[in-house]
Amino acid sequence: MANSISQAFTKEKTDELYTPPILVKPIIKFLQLFYIEHMEFEELKYRYTDINCLKTRKPIVLCPFDMANSEFVIEISKLKNFDLKYGHIETGQDFFNYNYGKYDVVISNPPFSKKKIIYEKLLKENKPFALLGNAMQINYEEIGRLFSEYEMQILSFDRRVSYNGQPSSFMSCYFCHNFLPNDLVFEKLENNNVGKNFVASRMYENAA
Repeated sequence: MANSISQAFTKEKTDELYTPPILVKPIIKFLQLFYIEHMEFEELKYRYTDINCLKTRKPIVLCPFDMANSEFVIEISKLKNFDLKYGHIETGQDFFNYNYGKYDVVISNPPFSKKKIIYEKLLKENKPFALLGNAMQINYEEIGRLFSEYEMQILSFDRRVSYNGQPSSFMSCYFCHNFLPNDLVFEKLENNNVGKNFVASRMYENAA
């Protein structure tokens, strides 16, 4: 597994880095806040196109780049106030062609090489989302221009988190839309997920 940005984020199939639990736990907390702030109050229901349906069902979280043993899927499935849908291109659910039906918010760690078209699709649909990625991508001109056209939010961390147990050379953060309580949120982590503290995503079991 790559440790540098140039190795980790290429345009090959291997540009997927599976998210460790330490980076999933913070977004679960904000998902619960999202439910309170966005789903329970009448004045905020204008954000959603299917209002009548939302009154009679739980909000649906979509994890479109995840398998059953994804840390996102494992943790979100424990929440009683949400329903969950998930899929992965390797199991036949291509995000750009597969019909997931209704969903209300997207949470995942998408392949780096597809970042721009994923953002474009969700932003044009005005879907709330929280997508984990390399913090340096905001320096890409094409990403900067895209983000300047929409109301974006960032959940940033105080540590460089490893995906493979070795020190990481890049920072990770969640790029969000209509999801966080503030546009910029800083979150403290207990460790860097390195050495004795390392806990890998269980999605790596699929590649074993």
